[in-house]
Amino acid sequence: MAGWEVHPKVFGDGKTYFFTRWADKSKNKGCTNLLCPGFVQVEPSFHLGKPVADTSTYNGKQFEMMVDISHDPETNNWWVRLNNRNLGYYPGILFSNLAFANLGGWTGMTSTPAGIPSPPMGSGHFPDNNLYRSCFIRQMNFQTDTRKHLGPINYEYAVASSDSPNCFGVQYEGWNDDIQGYAMIFGGPGGNCVQEASFTLPERRSVPAGPSAPTEARGRLENFEERQNAYIDSHYQSLRNYVQTTADSQTRRLCDEFNMLSTFIKDGSSSTIPNN
Repeated sequence: MAGWEVHPKVFGDGKTYFFTRWADKSKNKGCTNLLCPGFVQVEPSFHLGKPVADTSTYNGKQFEMMVDISHDPETNNWWVRLNNRNLGYYPGILFSNLAFANLGGWTGMTSTPAGIPSPPMGSGHFPDNNLYRSCFIRQMNFQTDTRKHLGPINYEYAVASSDSPNCFGVQYEGWNDDIQGYAMIFGGPGGNCVQEASFTLPERRSVPAGPSAPTEARGRLENFEERQNAYIDSHYQSLRNYVQTTADSQTRRLCDEFNMLSTFIKDGSSSTIPNN
């Protein structure tokens, strides 16, 4: 994955940083930026670990970064681009089974030790259909193995969800206009979000198609949800096993509670994970 985050345990302060992160859940391995071998940086002018110079203000000036991840079928590497520059790549050898991707997403996440209220996400305000007041991701798209760009059409390739709606929200209607493209708005104030005890993962919730979804799209959504549910079940079980068996106490605390909102995309021939 790649994107931006505030992570005092990693960076030592409360500033915003661009980050790259990889994980192989089958081997319980992973790393952020260049803290351990993994990501290979090829752009020398960009310093991973340097704070983002300009950040947006609520109801004021907004700043953006363009992020995408693409797969090179010849080398099996996964390239990260930032603001139209090849920043570096994840070598294909890092992953046990990632020659292609059939599920990806755009995600916001918070994490705290057990019993500690969650920090805010984005601007700290619930989304209200205004890009000046909420964190947003626009011009969302993914790419098939034929290099065809597709948008995450709502109820067809995408389902938006929040597992802590009392703390965070997400708005996603699909295509908006030429400037926004496919865009999602998300975030919230945080607070006491997880009600379960340590090592208990939040209950997975599915999003029904609803009476407004066309019959054909509803059928595709049901098929998509079956695949998504299987993926999430596998992910949750792997994370649960990892948390229960790891000897890293810090990782245990970080995994005790987490809140995630995601817009998942699905396409059977997709070979590129969208930016996160």
